[in-house]
This record gives sequence, C-alpha cells and structure tokens, in this order.
Amino acid sequence: MCSSDLAALGDQPAHHVHDLAQDAISAVLGASLADLVTSAAGGIRFGHWLPTRIFELGVHTLDIAGALGRMGEFLLPDAVIADAAALAARVAAATGRGQNVLLALTGRGHLPDGFSVV
Repeated sequence: MCSSDLAALGDQPAHHVHDLAQDAISAVLGASLADLVTSAAGGIRFGHWLPTRIFELGVHTLDIAGALGRMGEFLLPDAVIADAAALAARVAAATGRGQNVLLALTGRGHLPDGFSVV
C-alpha cells in the first residue's frame, strides 16, 4: 500500500474501512447471481465471481494472521473454509491435479512441497 492509499483512509482509518465494508455488504446483498461483473480477465457472472472473492479474502486473512504470529488464535468461519477449499479443489481438477488433491485430503497421498493451485 502506498502513502497516497494510506492518506485516503483519513484520520480515522478504522471508520473508513468500516464504511467501505458496509458499502460492500450492501452491494453483495443487492446483487443477482446473474449480474455481470467486470474483471481484469473480462466479464464473469456474480454467482461465479463471489466464490473467488471469498477464496481471496479467506486465504489472505490467514496470510495476515500468520504474519502476525496469531495463526493459532484465529479461525475462519467453517463456511469460508468449505467454500475456499471447494474452489481450490475445482481449480485442481480443472488443471489435471484434482486426483492428487483428493488423495492428499483423504490421507492416501501427499502433495509435493510448494504445491499450489493458484
């Protein structure tokens, strides 16, 4: 984050972030699954786009907890974990690595060091 981004948060950054979160919640609640969202990769239906945002927020929240040394104190909601893991499994399947993931998740195999679906 650059200094101009930080300055945009104003004197009370927590309040500004809270307001942004409220705006996001309102936008999500008012959206239809069929709405078209514009992304860097082109258009995508809201119903397909939202799980990618849940995935990103969940994974990056865990990144932050780990960087702060608080991973053991923090648990994502079960629904976030389930949705993010399901998306990761679908990506693995679509890229030909789904069987490896399934075997690892069921204790029948191991993923190599550095394995990632992203």
